[in-house]
Amino acid sequence: MEASSSSSASSSLSASLRRRAPRMCYCPSPAKPVLVVSWTENNPGRRFYGCPNYWVGRKCKFFLWVDDEICARGKVLIPG
Repeated sequence: MEASSSSSASSSLSASLRRRAPRMCYCPSPAKPVLVVSWTENNPGRRFYGCPNYWVGRKCKFFLWVDDEICARGKVLIPG
């Protein structure tokens, strides 16, 4: 029963992320934003949507946090 409930919660979270996912970035050749996890010291484990072109030199400015900011204690527990 727990596996079913865990699976249901996971698919519910995935559906929620898809609903909030932006359709396209703002590049001259728009692309579908990708979900990325930050592992910086200030935002360890925090998810965001970013333009896939950012990492290939086009430097699109599209950026959208998915998760709320992590509290100070969380930043200590989840190292970046």
